[in-house]
Amino acid sequence: MKRRTVWTSLLTLLLTATIMPAGISANPAITKPAIELSGFDYWKTKIDWEEEDKGYYGQYEQDGDRSIPVRMTGDLPGIGEQAIVTYEVKQVQYTGAIKNACAIPPVPPQYGELILTNDAKTASFTIPVADDTRSECTEYYVITLKSTSDNAYIKEPYQEALLYVFDDDQATLSFTSGSSKSKPLYKVSEDGASQRPLMVFTSSIPEGIMLLGDLRQDVTADLSFIDCCATKGSDYKPLREKITFKKIVFEHGKEYTYYDNPFIFHEPHRFPVIQRRDLFTVIDDKEVEKKDEVFRIKLSNPVNAKFGSHKTGYVAIVDNDKPCFKFDMQVINANQWTQQAAFTISRNSSEGTAKALVRTRLDDTTQVNDNLVAQPGVDFTALEQWVEFAPGETTKTIYVHTIGHDSTKWGKLFYLELVQPSKGYSVSNEALVRM
Repeated sequence: MKRRTVWTSLLTLLLTATIMPAGISANPAITKPAIELSGFDYWKTKIDWEEEDKGYYGQYEQDGDRSIPVRMTGDLPGIGEQAIVTYEVKQVQYTGAIKNACAIPPVPPQYGELILTNDAKTASFTIPVADDTRSECTEYYVITLKSTSDNAYIKEPYQEALLYVFDDDQATLSFTSGSSKSKPLYKVSEDGASQRPLMVFTSSIPEGIMLLGDLRQDVTADLSFIDCCATKGSDYKPLREKITFKKIVFEHGKEYTYYDNPFIFHEPHRFPVIQRRDLFTVIDDKEVEKKDEVFRIKLSNPVNAKFGSHKTGYVAIVDNDKPCFKFDMQVINANQWTQQAAFTISRNSSEGTAKALVRTRLDDTTQVNDNLVAQPGVDFTALEQWVEFAPGETTKTIYVHTIGHDSTKWGKLFYLELVQPSKGYSVSNEALVRM
């Protein structure tokens, strides 16, 4: 037994000497000092597989410029040696319907360099924060550290954090955009589907009633549903007569938990927008309508807020009983490496022949950030193709060619639309392709 122990020890020493030459540590980072962002107002630990460990800083506009502390743990090996890190601060812009409504002026990225030594293990940089008089959405900034010297390492996950700048100007209640009978806020089929698919990104907020400005008080308002040519009770059903926005308050020095923190960027369902699904439902009357049925939603009697630019939102109900074409799925996930994405187009009548032109279309940049727009010839092959249905046919499968390359960013997207339908047919929706 003793001889086996000796041989085991010798074998261990031999393997160590063979695999790891003298002077090389099993984990070189252990011998180097760690540099990290610090002084967080809230730290979110991983709750489930979709979430990341991340630090948050918070403040109001009136608090002014924000100092971000950086610290080094451990010692540099040489006397007078310096560890150099760079920082980057990028403003996060909203996407979707509220991009323009948020009224946040763009701020260019900020870059800089910090030097840390054994005698100066802490440093900081300042993010300028403007205290204006506009009622805005909460502003977000992503802060990132990188090491430019090999004598220290950036400790994960403390290399990145988010700064939230909460607005402190008067709370303002408004629909996300202006609308009219001819350009409704919502265009909804009688089966309940929106003509345009909802965006599917964290920072993308759909159309609805939004609250800007100071969120530190509960805000309420009354809703009125007014018939234009749609009829309440037979064409649609209101879901509420009053809306309430619960207050969102940030307090310096408070120890927040996951369930009570005001940092809402990664929980869009908590963003102060009341969406279509919470306002009304449509009723399929099984009758052929000659034109869209319209009603409007009007805001009144606000408490703890003023009204913004849009107090009224128009809704158009599109008939689905007359012959029409539609995409069976409105959000299509396409794997760029499979070289194609399949989608199905259907019609609700099997009589006679019918056709429509299907084509790809880039989204306008009011809906997504420019870097999320897929480019024809780079990310996909533009499509323009007639879809023809023979008598008795009700579905067709069409393919769009995707281009695989290493630089494709996850989530890039483009739209598919149906145009020029046969006489007597309409188009009830469009589709979003997400790569």
